[in-house]
Amino acid sequence: DKVTVISGTVTANGGTAAGTNDAYSYGVNADNVTITGGTLTATGGTAEAGGYSAESYGIDAFYNVSISSGEVTATGGNNAIYALENVIISPKEGELIGVKTGENADAAAQIDGSPFAEETTITDLVTNEKYFHSEAMYTVTVETDGHGTASASPTSAPAGTTINLTATPDSSYRFERWEVVSGDITIENNAFTMPAGNVTVKAIFEKEPGGEDTYYTLTFDTNGGSDIDSVRRISGTTIDLSDYTP
Repeated sequence: DKVTVISGTVTANGGTAAGTNDAYSYGVNADNVTITGGTLTATGGTAEAGGYSAESYGIDAFYNVSISSGEVTATGGNNAIYALENVIISPKEGELIGVKTGENADAAAQIDGSPFAEETTITDLVTNEKYFHSEAMYTVTVETDGHGTASASPTSAPAGTTINLTATPDSSYRFERWEVVSGDITIENNAFTMPAGNVTVKAIFEKEPGGEDTYYTLTFDTNGGSDIDSVRRISGTTIDLSDYTP
């Protein structure tokens, strides 16, 4: 008995369960539950029992719950997810998976280690939580041409998130433009919408009109080692000393 979600949207509601002794309401109930894509929303309903167990789970698995992509939201009166063995996060190549849990959606927070970049067992981190949400996330890499600094906020996010970019030029330079190195995005007003894939952008700077670089001369006292000629460079230049012999 296995439930697998690979694409599309699946909504599973447990409804009301009532019993003289035990009562259980599950959004999803199977030996193994696997999500490799798409969207799964699983909600445990109301359980009413005469004198014994009354349990409500969003997802109940006799063995494992495995999530490798997509978006999963589970809610239960007792546990959002109950797995007799493990809850496993195993991101696809090029993706991260963010996980947050809590008493409810408003109180949910990212669990330790989230977002996850490699396979991780998170059973102990989600046990007894009534709300669970996971989603595929992607990374933003920011490069520069060497004449300033640049950053993105946030640096990882699910598709649809607004990413804000900041560029700060070095002295005598000014910001010119953003260059899209990789990713299906359009940058407007220093921001873009995160696609379902990783993104790399590059900040391009230009000299200010009339701006001139300041050069500095560096001389070396080698204290008996091999001679090193003086060099004249602008601030921030890397100088190769690999030929020096002590």
